[in-house]
Amino acid sequence: MKKPTIMLIASGGGHTAFALALAQKLKGRARLIAVIPEGDEFTRKRLEPYVDELYETPKGKPLSSLLNIVVKVIQSFFASLKLPKADVVVATGSNHSIAPSIVQKLRGAKLVVIESQDRFYTRGKTVYLLSFIADVIALHWEEQKKLYPSGEVFGPILPEYKVEEVDNKYIVVTAGTVGFKELFDRVVEIFKDEYVVLQTGKVDPDQYRNVSDKWIVFDLSPELYKYIAKAKIVITHHGVTSMEAALVFKKPLITVFLSEFLNITSYEDLKHYSEKLKAVFIN
Repeated sequence: MKKPTIMLIASGGGHTAFALALAQKLKGRARLIAVIPEGDEFTRKRLEPYVDELYETPKGKPLSSLLNIVVKVIQSFFASLKLPKADVVVATGSNHSIAPSIVQKLRGAKLVVIESQDRFYTRGKTVYLLSFIADVIALHWEEQKKLYPSGEVFGPILPEYKVEEVDNKYIVVTAGTVGFKELFDRVVEIFKDEYVVLQTGKVDPDQYRNVSDKWIVFDLSPELYKYIAKAKIVITHHGVTSMEAALVFKKPLITVFLSEFLNITSYEDLKHYSEKLKAVFIN
């Protein structure tokens, strides 16, 4: 019997983690096509081992202007017309998911949308928009059914990780792909003499490389999970990494409120998410 073609729209950051989780489970059982943001080598490295084909389409930058996002979505529509036809398309969120989802839906594909893990009081804009044409709205938590009564709970939707060495050596600090310089500078003040693994995202990592010979510093790594497995505590924001640290690796967790993200989600969502993970929430 012919294998179904499943398109996973991995839109970067935590959105990519959802796509990775599905790719791991579906590898060999379907023809897997990944659609990633242009130039996103981090997402490419995470997904390439699991998918059969990989394509890039434009994405509006997070926290950028509305004009930038609109232009990128329009460009993405033209790029999406060149993508292969899929039987099922999975949208993981962000403006990057809009165009491929609509194009594939018009071609007859079934559409699955995944809401973000930190939504309890507000809906993600892209997921809400696509929910009107979606065949399945996938949720992480039962509480999210208040946002989408017709949604189905499949989560938490998380990748699987294999690690050989697990200890409690490092303080792992990350604020996702965007980064948070104020947090990193504070960590330097408090934990300069500790063993620290710092993932800086878009914040220049060079300014932290000489803090201490006990520090490991990089911008982004698909193998961050190996250090989380060795962590005695994880300090991060409200992203998927916090869910992985708490639920997969069972690590003590501190989540830090980033005001820059309030135009994406709400303070109440982030606080509830931290409580859900039994994390210490710092604002």
